[in-house]
Amino acid sequence: MSNNLMLFAKMTVDQGRSPGLDKSVFGTAIEKLAEGIRRDGETPEKAYTRAITEIDDGRLLFKALKIAPAAAPVFPAGVDAPQDYAHGNPKDEAVRAILEGAKRVQAEAKTKSVTLSDAQAFDRFYNAPENAKAKAAYDRSVALWRVKTPQ
Repeated sequence: MSNNLMLFAKMTVDQGRSPGLDKSVFGTAIEKLAEGIRRDGETPEKAYTRAITEIDDGRLLFKALKIAPAAAPVFPAGVDAPQDYAHGNPKDEAVRAILEGAKRVQAEAKTKSVTLSDAQAFDRFYNAPENAKAKAAYDRSVALWRVKTPQ
């Protein structure tokens, strides 16, 4: 078992939150540990149970697994998927408003000889206090879009 992974597991349990790792990392580590201790004729499930109940590293990894956040959803992007796919349905008015506002911020910065990436411009527009209503509408739109989009 990797010492770095065990350090992250310990940090997760001690802090009560994961410092950047999600459930899948800890789950995979437990599965590898279980495979390594699996006895002849033993099912993978039984070995997994033994790993998280009888082995100290397994117990620590399992505690970290319960605390860590779920992995971020991955939305499939087809060949014809729009550039703004990650932001939700680009045909939605709230999404378009935020993306257009970010483009305006980027253009204004360019006039001042400052280059902003798309992400930086989005962040500035999205988090500006005067755009709170647009931000709330965007968040609702993206949340609804993610619920409706099959994964």
